[in-house]
Formats: sequence, C-alpha cells, structure tokens
Amino acid sequence: MKKRPELRLTGMMHPFSLLVCRKNLSGLAAGDEIDVLISEPAAVADLTRIIERSPNQILENRREGDCFRVRIRKGGTSLNP
Repeated sequence: MKKRPELRLTGMMHPFSLLVCRKNLSGLAAGDEIDVLISEPAAVADLTRIIERSPNQILENRREGDCFRVRIRKGGTSLNP
C-alpha cells in the first residue's frame, strides 16, 4: 500500500503555508491524497475555503495537539486510467 505523503507546515507563516500547499498539490495526480499539518487557524480556514472552490476535496480536518491535520484528495481527471 502506498504511504500517503505528509506536508508539515507547522510554524510557517500564513499565507506562505498556503502557497507551499498549492505547489505540492499541483505535483499530485488526480485521486492522490496528502495530509497537511498547519499550526495557524487562519491558514486552515483559508485552505478550507480554497479547497471547497476547487476540484479537490477535504477528507478530514481535525485538531492534533498544537496543529491541525487537513487530509486532501486531489481532484480532476487522471491521465492514467
């Protein structure tokens, strides 16, 4: 089974964390999932709004200690059937 990548953005200032997240999402294939760890509540709120307006999907959004874990599935169509 393929291990889901984890993008640790804790401690990174908002909005830079969103830019790094966007860059990493662009490198994923449709259907791939990534766990994003963010420490700033404002960044989580903005990320949620951005994902909701995109073909991507939030599968999980929960607090884990001093950060938030947001699991995202890359949307769109896959070029590899």
